[in-house]
Amino acid sequence: MTGLFLKVTTTADTEKDLAFAAVFLGVVNTASVVVESFFSARIYSLIPTLAMQKSTNDTKEDAKSSDSNISKNCYQCSLLKEIKTYMHQPISGGALALALLYLNALCPGGLMTAYLVWRGLRLDAIGTWQGIASVVGLLGTVTYGISSSRLSLKCTAMWSISFMLICLTICYGALCLSHGTNSMRSLIILLAGICASRISLWTFDMSISQLMQDLVPEQVRGSVGGTQQGMEALFSMMQYTLGLIFSNPTQFYILAGFGVASVVVAFFLVLFSVFLNTKILV
Repeated sequence: MTGLFLKVTTTADTEKDLAFAAVFLGVVNTASVVVESFFSARIYSLIPTLAMQKSTNDTKEDAKSSDSNISKNCYQCSLLKEIKTYMHQPISGGALALALLYLNALCPGGLMTAYLVWRGLRLDAIGTWQGIASVVGLLGTVTYGISSSRLSLKCTAMWSISFMLICLTICYGALCLSHGTNSMRSLIILLAGICASRISLWTFDMSISQLMQDLVPEQVRGSVGGTQQGMEALFSMMQYTLGLIFSNPTQFYILAGFGVASVVVAFFLVLFSVFLNTKILV
């Protein structure tokens, strides 16, 4: 959204235009804090149990239990225990599939921006494309609402990851066809496919997040959620590590290939561990 706003509001690379854009975005971010606080308070008013704290005795017992566990088990054993708890969840395959998507470089990120600059796109054009991709991604919230109301959550997750795989396969084909050339047509197909894939990305994200909310027991939900964030950070770090290894822009198709491969693996994880899993009924 920032890139799209800069494209609309700035007519030249002047300090005055950029200062106005920076002030406006600062005001928007400040206003978003107010809106977020309002809705957070609204949620707590509708679900009072979320605001309830544990009793002092429970807190002390939990602290004693935690201290004893730390003294008995080493850090490595604790880490393995958390991963074991994570993998034993019925939705672990879908959660791992979601984490794998963080390896994909065919998205509006830093690596993709560097490649587009190398291909000769102007920064304002790249900003506009990123803004459009963000707006299109918001449609994922609409498609998720429609799909989840008419289909089950696992069906929603299945079609969304399938659609994402189709979009990125087309993108990768266009990228490979334009390798060694500067075909504008293939570049347009690449950017359009990435924009379209954002719809399925957010639909899939919300589907898996809701499945985790429904299927993971409350007593281990924090542990599983923390492990999930760690897995996502791991694959995100792997993406940038691959970016360092294949740092030459002419090798971007290799980096993109790893991303598409991760989506293929995610597709089969969702297919066999979520969609065909008879234990998942939602």
